[in-house]
Amino acid sequence: LSLGVESPLTYDENGNILSLSRGDKVSDYTYDEKTDQVTLILTDGTTSGHFAYDRDGNTTGASTDADLSNITYQV
Repeated sequence: LSLGVESPLTYDENGNILSLSRGDKVSDYTYDEKTDQVTLILTDGTTSGHFAYDRDGNTTGASTDADLSNITYQV
């Protein structure tokens, strides 16, 4: 059944989000090919998120326009 509405999400073969549409904005996601961790988000061609990880895969840095200020890991 098609309602003529495009899906707001596209995925790669690993199930990672490639693009996300919200209203008139489209965000494209880039992943590290070895770890599948998101490294960059571009919204309408402008960087809206950049992420860094340590060797254990924990996020060590995030620069986003989403007011991400604290990441807590529970052991």
